Amino acid sequence: MKAGVLGVVDGDLSRLEPYRGGRNVDGHDLTDQIDVTSVARTADGIDINEGVAAREELATREAAAIEFDAISVESESDVVTRHTHFATIPGDLVVVENSNGLFFYDILDRAIGTSPDRVTVSLESVLSEFPDASLWKVGFYGRDSGVENGVLHGENLQDDPAFSEYLADGSFNQLGMRVTVDGEEHNLNITESGYFEIYEPRDLDTKAFLRFVRNHLQPHFS
Repeated sequence: MKAGVLGVVDGDLSRLEPYRGGRNVDGHDLTDQIDVTSVARTADGIDINEGVAAREELATREAAAIEFDAISVESESDVVTRHTHFATIPGDLVVVENSNGLFFYDILDRAIGTSPDRVTVSLESVLSEFPDASLWKVGFYGRDSGVENGVLHGENLQDDPAFSEYLADGSFNQLGMRVTVDGEEHNLNITESGYFEIYEPRDLDTKAFLRFVRNHLQPHFS
């Protein structure tokens, strides 16, 4: 996993076990399931769980039919299955692939009585941790005049004199940046709403991804 929506746990999220549970919605028996595919420990003693979660849901659609001289329209319900890959650090972090996977929070609540909270990231604070970052994207909002919000794209935006006014007057909702950590360049994208993706190094594994989140982003969660 090299990308996902970040969440934090306020409670006792211990090592995950496989789970299968049922719900009844409008007379339909629906299933939730958690499959744990990997349990690993990092060199510094952090446990990481990876897996796949799936949920059956009802999807309503309209069905039309031509009957003699009339057209009838009725609603029909079908069972569809959503799924997401996830990774967790017990008692600490939860990551799902994207916002469509946030149903995993509710499954966790049903399975173990703990529901994560999606985080908000202070991007201004993140940027202060990496003063030498090379910025290739900046999303901003909250300016009082002129251009109130928008997204800037380019190379080395921090060196553009026009950038300084956005840095001073607005708030950030997304950052694309290249930073050097432990002598290795990382190319990443982070949003205020907690979506994070690392593009490079390309061979980054889930353990390294979560270690980066824990060490360099989690201190800036709110």
